[in-house]
Amino acid sequence: SPVGMCLEIDIFDQSRPQIVLLDDTTTVGHSLIMDSFYNKLGAGEYFTLSSRLQLLSHEGFREAVFLESIVTERDKISEASAPNLYSINLRSLDVRKVNTPLSYRFFYKADPEPMEVVLRIQGILGYVSLPPVNNVFPNRVPHVQAEIGIIGFESKTFSDCVDKMHELSYFLTSATPPDTMSPWRFEQFDDKTEIRFACRYFTSGDDASACERVEFAPGVDPAGVFERLLNARTQHGPENHVEYSKLVVDEEDRTRSYEVTNPASFRTGDAVEVEFSMVAFPIKGGKFKLCTVLRGLTLIDESFTKNAALARAKAMSHMKPTPLKRKMGYSAEDAQVVVTRRKVAKLNVQGTPMETSE
Repeated sequence: SPVGMCLEIDIFDQSRPQIVLLDDTTTVGHSLIMDSFYNKLGAGEYFTLSSRLQLLSHEGFREAVFLESIVTERDKISEASAPNLYSINLRSLDVRKVNTPLSYRFFYKADPEPMEVVLRIQGILGYVSLPPVNNVFPNRVPHVQAEIGIIGFESKTFSDCVDKMHELSYFLTSATPPDTMSPWRFEQFDDKTEIRFACRYFTSGDDASACERVEFAPGVDPAGVFERLLNARTQHGPENHVEYSKLVVDEEDRTRSYEVTNPASFRTGDAVEVEFSMVAFPIKGGKFKLCTVLRGLTLIDESFTKNAALARAKAMSHMKPTPLKRKMGYSAEDAQVVVTRRKVAKLNVQGTPMETSE
């Protein structure tokens, strides 16, 4: 079982060098950069249970098995709150039109009270643009948003999720007026599919007057940049709220818990779980755009990012520093220039006094 295999991790040689290497840049809004040392197979198998035997001879086996067990347990724990994308039954869903804000959304047919569908998906962060934000231009207030992108490399589970999103897209398109839905597109990262999720920080315009005010999540607005932008036409409501959390595993009894975390702690390369909704919003020209709205982000494991930082620091410590080049001393030509300058200062060039006009 995955849990039993996870226990075998402790017998691995902890001194074995790590070959995982990626860029853990802290600059938000930049994509993940990887070189030939990055363990794409190991990262791709983070969330795949069906290809475990293929990893037995691979350097990333330890990390892959560890996260497989985490996701398996999380499925058992969290299934009641938000189903995993790859396991959702489309027949249990219905699409309904919502007037405030105007949109088309997924709901569960069996629920006595309307409840929007929230789904979960796991992956590796390839793009991060999260708070805090230092400045917002006034004309960008309605559009400024938190955004992330996840990739799955060669993970079959992730590929299944991509297929499921295409099915949901078709389902949602069929419920909107004919020929009004803009084509659904994925981003590309290193020739692999990247799924983007975003959530605007504000509800603007006429919808703001009917918007219930919601406090900013911890770490989202530490300097009060967003708070100063709030007014009757700009509000931070339920549609703009994102929960940021971190999975914590007790070292002794291996129990799992979740704690609120700062959105600035997420790095490209981290293994995460995303909670999201698929919504069709109106755009110009009477069209609709399908959006994957970010509802929650959970940090599952950051060992790949930490190993990368350690590997990079170790590699840098063995690099021979390049000496700086300097030009020292004076040449004969330089000396002649100095003598000429001194003569000019004395109004005497080549021994001839310079005349001055009266």
